[in-house]
Amino acid sequence: MLADEFNGFFDTKISKLKAGIETAAQNVMPPSDISTPINCSLQSFDAVSTEHIGKIILDSKSATCDLDPLPTWILKKDLIVDTISPLITYIFNSSISSSCVPESLKYALVTPILKKSSLDQQIFKNYRPVSKLPFLEKVLEKVISCQIRDYLVKNNLHDPLQSAYKHGHSTETALLKIKTDIDLALDKNHGVNLVLLDLSAAFDTVSHDILFKRLENIGIKGSALDWITSYLSNRIQQVQINGIVSKPKPISARFSTWTFVVPDICSSFRIAN
Repeated sequence: MLADEFNGFFDTKISKLKAGIETAAQNVMPPSDISTPINCSLQSFDAVSTEHIGKIILDSKSATCDLDPLPTWILKKDLIVDTISPLITYIFNSSISSSCVPESLKYALVTPILKKSSLDQQIFKNYRPVSKLPFLEKVLEKVISCQIRDYLVKNNLHDPLQSAYKHGHSTETALLKIKTDIDLALDKNHGVNLVLLDLSAAFDTVSHDILFKRLENIGIKGSALDWITSYLSNRIQQVQINGIVSKPKPISARFSTWTFVVPDICSSFRIAN
């Protein structure tokens, strides 16, 4: 079945990239274990209120995934929100207190999208995977993402040169920094060399072992780290093409999709080393 073939292709692509990285890493000196002492910690995530859950639901976009039992626009009706918010809050707080993400919220539904209309539609590598998550998973991720981001901001743990996923920063601030550095160098009659990298499947090839160590280095430990570990474990991906869905495929070794919480977690990859 075509959907299964695409699912296998996307998985194999990431596996090959990771294997290449691991092979190259054997010839590179490992990073130093010495890190700047952190006088703060995030040992656990806070329980969330029913009001907060209701606000997140109402503020969310109405996009719906086929994994959702009900269309999102129905959940956002005032009467429905008032009815289900206490139940959702109970489930989320149980997840936070037990450091366990429900298995039903670990699914991603992927649609292959042609990168350019001029490309050959018969070649798999000309497609990129676009993932959709269950609506409730995105709400739960929003809860955790806000707490991680607040912790990083409050304790000034963001990399000073980071522009993405950082309040008050964007691609414009990144370009402005580069342009300023170039102008200053040229004013001093210095030469300028600029190296730009476009990493293939950057989030999917992040080493979880290194990531967990970095998170501990910036004080994210205990049940908070256990929750993140559960969030990244035993994830399932299915590919959907013209209404036909592939068999579920485990993707526990990588991130399933671009989500609220992934960028905030990965922000730590450049911190505390």
